[in-house]
Amino acid sequence: MGRQRTVHGRSVGSRSTVHNLAYPRSETFRPTPRAFPMTHPGGRCLTHSPSSRQRARQLFALATLAACLLVARGEAFAGACAPDASVAVDCSFLVINNPNQTITINAGATVHTPNSLGVWIKPSATGITLINNGIISAGDETLFNQGTITTFINNGVIGPGYHFYNQGAIGTLTNMGSMTGQFRSMLNHAPITTLNNRQGGSSPLTMHDGGLPANYNIIIDSPGVYGKMSAFNSGGHMTFGIYNTSVVAPGTYEDVLSNFDGSWLDNTAGTYAGLAWSLRFDGANYDLVFAAPGPTAQATLSSLQATAGGLRSVFAVQTAYLNPGLSHDCALFDGKGLCVAATARNTSVQGSNAGATSGVVTLAWRVQPTLRLGAYVEQTLDSTGDPSVNVRKGNPDVGVFAVWNQRPDGDGTQVRVAHRQGQKKVDITRPVVAGSEPGSGTAGLTSRGTQLTWSHGMRLDDAWRVSPYLGVRVIQIERGAYSETASASVTAPLSHGALSERSVILLLGSHVSARLTPRFTLTGFAGLEHDHSHKTSDYSATGVAALQPFEFNSNPKKTRPVASVGGVYDINKTQQLSAQWVYRKEAFSSSATNSLLASYSVGF
Repeated sequence: MGRQRTVHGRSVGSRSTVHNLAYPRSETFRPTPRAFPMTHPGGRCLTHSPSSRQRARQLFALATLAACLLVARGEAFAGACAPDASVAVDCSFLVINNPNQTITINAGATVHTPNSLGVWIKPSATGITLINNGIISAGDETLFNQGTITTFINNGVIGPGYHFYNQGAIGTLTNMGSMTGQFRSMLNHAPITTLNNRQGGSSPLTMHDGGLPANYNIIIDSPGVYGKMSAFNSGGHMTFGIYNTSVVAPGTYEDVLSNFDGSWLDNTAGTYAGLAWSLRFDGANYDLVFAAPGPTAQATLSSLQATAGGLRSVFAVQTAYLNPGLSHDCALFDGKGLCVAATARNTSVQGSNAGATSGVVTLAWRVQPTLRLGAYVEQTLDSTGDPSVNVRKGNPDVGVFAVWNQRPDGDGTQVRVAHRQGQKKVDITRPVVAGSEPGSGTAGLTSRGTQLTWSHGMRLDDAWRVSPYLGVRVIQIERGAYSETASASVTAPLSHGALSERSVILLLGSHVSARLTPRFTLTGFAGLEHDHSHKTSDYSATGVAALQPFEFNSNPKKTRPVASVGGVYDINKTQQLSAQWVYRKEAFSSSATNSLLASYSVGF
């Protein structure tokens, strides 16, 4: 059986926590009725005996010893706190009964109850404002709230004791001091609307085994002085925020929440004092990270538009490679019916520094006198362009073709079909425009095309021949989707959607050749290309609020001229040298490209 304790005239059994009782208890020193009055001059405890000196001396000695021990502990003769009143001097056991009061425990004053509650707010006490500038300690609960506290400000020390036990309701609790306990800082079994906390360091505010406040605001004084909370085995939903007097700087405030389940958080990011903040889980606890505010949608849009200009040049170069590439050929054969050609090519975009240099190897096999099959590879050797867009050399483009002629000498009808495709990588870094961020990433760059042409060769005389042609070409160029990488300078990395151009193009024109000498032939062609259909996706990215997509090619040129001039020199009947210049008007913003090709062919 537990020992009996006298609690303000009532006897109760012993217990471990106050919430197992309907009321608190207090133990005080009560001298035996047979003892005589004592005085304590000079800090000494003396007794006086009227008779029976021997027995009286024994009784008074015991009483004196107990009194002296209690005085030494500071527990004897500590007056009870006046109920429903502020505290200016040390006292024991403060009871708050009445509603609508402001109770202040002054700095330098201590409310201490050795074996019972420190402060008891009864259910009848509603609308209470409690301000602690002193010390509250107890042998049991430091505070026991069954009432309604509108505002509780702790500027002092709460503890030691079991904990602050809340069974009532609290509007706003602001902890600027310290709140500690044998089991936890606070055992909360009732609503707390807002908890503001500065207590941290190596002794965070512990709210174990109870409910969380609806709103929790961390108080930050400096990078080394800020609130921390531990919530082991707790639960509920909580909105995290920054207290309005906090002084913050960019950086990381570690372990602001520990023993915390992320599902309890209603938010993990926000802004304060012009800085963006976020809660980041480090694998054990939550850190609070402050960073400079993210870029605006307008600044980010401006950087994307600048990047789009560089990508348009890249698409123009790819188109210029793709279209003439579908006409790569090798038609110089000998006894074995084989032809090999090596070609060097340079392509540039007018009005920009975008361009590329490549090498081509073409192989052809004459299956029949009027049919040849071939394939080629083209490897980029060097490329230039906008500083924000860099096309890697990557894998070579590959192509295949088949040519049928009505006559072996090339006169009459000719039907040609060809296909080409390539895949590279492109590194993209957005320029900084009006406060935007230099987000960067790598995307795939693919190109593919198929072309079918019909022509008819006609000799005007022994030297001149014209070959009118018509055809259709289908091309597609795509920069794949990609995501930028976060860094110290990129706090709002973007995710970019795929960007593509697809066209179905009708071809019309004529080839011309003239053998000016027995070994030299002048060549060329002129024609028009018209987009039967043209579809270009919008340039889109996400990662910054209110960022809108925009047209990648807002003014495509649907009908475009093409022209070429060149020459072929016959070294002998199995070797040739050739050169060619090709001019093209491209669909992208009506840009133009120039290509120079030089080839050496040999027949076997």
